[in-house]
Amino acid sequence: MRIQLYIDEDAMAGILVKGLRARGIDIATVLEEEMTGRGDDEQLEYASERKRALYTFNVGDFCLSQSPVLIPGAQPLQKTAPVHVSLPYPQI
Repeated sequence: MRIQLYIDEDAMAGILVKGLRARGIDIATVLEEEMTGRGDDEQLEYASERKRALYTFNVGDFCLSQSPVLIPGAQPLQKTAPVHVSLPYPQI
């Protein structure tokens, strides 16, 4: 099974995308797909329709939206594509 990622706006640094592609990971970015400025729910739906896991540094929005049982009042996103939430890497 080949890894297919959809990289969110906040995680699409050139070095990350180039590094993953160099390792054979199938990458599509929000910029390449002309989806910049769209909401989280729309990004997740887009990834889901294309059978891609969404990769993001957006811990606040995606962790809250995916954890309604753990966080009272959080609203779950409508689509349930796999989401990988990562902390941003330090700038060198």
